[in-house]
This record gives sequence, C-alpha cells and structure tokens, in this order.
Amino acid sequence: MNRNFNHILKKYSYLFIVSVLFIYNIIFTVILNKNHFTAYAQNSTPITSYEDLLKIKDNPSGDYILMNDLDLSGKNWIPLTFTGIFDGNGHSILNVTIKETGNTIRTSYDGNMKTYDTVFCGFFDILEEEAVVSNLNLINIRADITCDTPCFIGGIAGYMDKSSIKDCTISGNLSLKTTAPMFGVGGIAGFGNGSIDRTNTDMTLICIDDNKTEKDEQFLGGAYATGYIGLGDCNIKVNGFVSDHGYVHNGGLVGMFALYPAGTQYTSYITNNHIEGIISFFEDNTDRRAYCAEYVGEVLNWSYDWGGCTANFTRDEHDDYDTILLPDMCENPQYTKTVTESTNEQYGYTTYTCSQCGYTYTDNYTLYQSDLKAIEDAKKESLAAANATESTTSLATNKEDSTTPNDNASTNSLKIVVYVISALLIFMVITIVIVNIYLRNKRYHKKNHYKKKRR
Repeated sequence: MNRNFNHILKKYSYLFIVSVLFIYNIIFTVILNKNHFTAYAQNSTPITSYEDLLKIKDNPSGDYILMNDLDLSGKNWIPLTFTGIFDGNGHSILNVTIKETGNTIRTSYDGNMKTYDTVFCGFFDILEEEAVVSNLNLINIRADITCDTPCFIGGIAGYMDKSSIKDCTISGNLSLKTTAPMFGVGGIAGFGNGSIDRTNTDMTLICIDDNKTEKDEQFLGGAYATGYIGLGDCNIKVNGFVSDHGYVHNGGLVGMFALYPAGTQYTSYITNNHIEGIISFFEDNTDRRAYCAEYVGEVLNWSYDWGGCTANFTRDEHDDYDTILLPDMCENPQYTKTVTESTNEQYGYTTYTCSQCGYTYTDNYTLYQSDLKAIEDAKKESLAAANATESTTSLATNKEDSTTPNDNASTNSLKIVVYVISALLIFMVITIVIVNIYLRNKRYHKKNHYKKKRR
C-alpha cells in the first residue's frame, strides 16, 4: 500500500502540490483576516455615529478610527479634552457647531511671559500627553464664542501640548467676542506646542475686543494663534477680521511665535507652507505695535528652522475704531440662497449671497448621495420593523443584531468553516481522481501483462 501511494506521489506529484498549496492559501488567508479583525477590534474603537463621538469623553486616552462621514447638523458640539489617538481615516465630519468652551483650564502666556488661566475651544478643547489627530476632515466647523475669561479657539484644538495634528483638512468660521485681557483664534490650533503637518485650511477667523478701557493681548493666525508649534507642508487660506483696543499680533500663518513652555529650550520649525488670504484689522491704541505680517506677526524666539514658505497675503489695516470688522459689513444684509445638491463624489451645500454688498459664504453641507440613501434606507427599515407584528419584529431584531461585532465574529467563524470544508472537498475530489487514474492504469498494465503472457 505504501509503495502504491509512493508511486502515485511520484507520478502525480504536481496535483498534490497544487491541492496542498490551494488549501494552505485558503487557511492562511482566513487566519490572517481573522487576526487582522481581532487586532483592529482590540486596538481601535470604530466611530460610526454621533453617539460614538460622544462616548470619547468616557475614555479620552483611547484609540479611535472614524469609519464613515458624519453630519452633525442640529447638534451642539461640546469640546473634548483628548489624550489618545483619533484617526479620521480620510472621512469627514460636517457642520460641527460649537457655542461654548471646554471646562478644562490651562496656563497661557503673553509676549511678556505674563500668565493667564485660560479656557479653550475647538473640536477638541485640549490635546495633550502626545495625543495624535490625523486624516480628519472638518467641513464647515463653526464656533461662535462670547466670554469674559482668557480664551483660545482653534479648528481642531484650542490648546496643544506635546501633541500632533497631521494630514487634516479644515474649513469653516471661528468667532470670538470677549472682554478678556488675553485671547486668540487660529485656523487649526489656538495655543501651545507640538506639531502640525500636511494640513490644509480654508477659514474665516474673527476676533472682537469688547473692552475699550483696558488693553489686551490679542492673537490671530491662519494656522495657529500663538505658541511654539512646528508647522510644515501646510496650505493655509485665511480671511481674518480683528477689532481690538489693545495690542494685536496677527499673521498669515502664526500670530506670535514664542517658546512654550517658558524656560525650556528646543528647536521648532516653520517650513514649506503656503499662505493665501487677507487679515483686516484695527488696533485702537496710542502705544501702537500693529503686528500683522504674511507669515508670523511677531517672533519672540528665533531658534527654529525656517524656509520654503510662500505667500499671497494682504495686510489690511483700518483706522475707524468704532466699526466692528466682519465678513459682512452691511447694516441690513439681504441674502439669497442657492442650493447645490450632493452627488456621489461631492458634498452638497447652500451658498448665501448678500444682494447689498456681494459677500458670499457656504453653509448647510450635506453628505454624499450614497450616504444619504443608506441613511434613508436604514430609516425605512427601522420604521417597517416598528410597524411589524411581534414575530416579525423579533425576526427584524435578530437580523439587526447580526450586524453587531459578536455576530460578525460568528459570521466570520462560519466563513472559516465553509472555506475549510470546501478545501477538504476539493482535496478529496483530487485524491479520488488520482486514485481512479492510478487504478485504471494498474488494470491496463495488468491486462497487457496477461496478453503478453498468453503469447
């Protein structure tokens, strides 16, 4: 028997090799995918809804990944303090609306190293402990903050400490009205240190000082307001408006570049960035400084790498200190709106145009048509389930439960069983064919042997 089997292996070895490789490939692929699924489930928490975003506050040091685009229209987003990893995965969050700052206080510095207990605002109010935000698109983020305490606003983070932002896109409008002695607005971040790389913005930034009797320190930057944050390979588009009765520090990229934390020594960088835009401002102050420049308004620390930056920037200073500078300067603006429907490749949005002055802006973004259809189908399915009989509802519930991670794991296990059984069947078929060929050949040779013997 062993000799016959060895004969089969020698004569039809290629068939055995093909079948073994086929089985190995299937099993290896299944195991690899299973391991990948397990690692993903263990290391990253998927974000698929607004409710999932809210849960971040329960574990701010976690590792999260955005699995689809989200529309936060009609929601009031409260900034989160974050110390973990947030991977936007190339997806977008639309229509983030912020009406209040975070509650966490950190210390900020002005140019004279005077300290302030400061609150912060942004999608995250604070990023610290080496937090990372990457591959995230914030489309039409809008913050409208009024406060009387020192405050910094940034599109992604109001405050950064030893954290990084990379490969993100931000568009929207950030506005701060205050009577505080220290405040600022930045397109990506407000204040701090860390790094921002390969991030693009298209932001309208507004600072309004509502205290005409006391001098303040104001900061505005297309990328960030002030601090010592490394900035590289970013495309910054800014439309800035500053109405201030103290000391302004405005820059196309950075309002003021100053070492933070104070007393430390390290090298930061501002390299290979492009700035496009305009900052309109007034500084109502007899002791005028009027810092406003295409790249950095004021530099206090020169120990940083610099180079490769380009600009198409306008410094627009006004001397009418009684008129607040805003994007829309009409007393009674009259807007017409034009709706652009979304497609499968482009978000929808509404364009508002003032018939008096021509000022235009976009708002009310909508998801891709494919996403809207999926949401609508889910609503119809949910409604059908709610109106069904108890038994039908039970079946629908079981069907819905099948999409949970545990049932997904069961489905994956079933797939593994199917693959293995299929592979074994194929192996059995190939074995039967080989044995059948061998037996036929054996009978043939035996028959010829008898014929020769008779002769």
